[in-house]
Amino acid sequence: MSSGFRSYACNNAVGGAAGSRHLYGDGVDLTGSPSFCRMAQQARYHGFTNILGPGYPAHDDHTHLGNSPSQSWSAPSCGI
Repeated sequence: MSSGFRSYACNNAVGGAAGSRHLYGDGVDLTGSPSFCRMAQQARYHGFTNILGPGYPAHDDHTHLGNSPSQSWSAPSCGI
């Protein structure tokens, strides 16, 4: 994991979205192994409502997983 909970100051410093799930403690950015696409693909079957990965702007170097009130999946390079 490369990022979990963020304060507003930290979120602003890293260019996070204003409504980032990191601010609520239910968003994480994953790096490492398996591949970013594999992480995004597998997350679909594990209850995550927020999946952003390769092909989504600023997400080619990690996969973001979170739980938001509505489903939002986008990792176009991974077929999601």
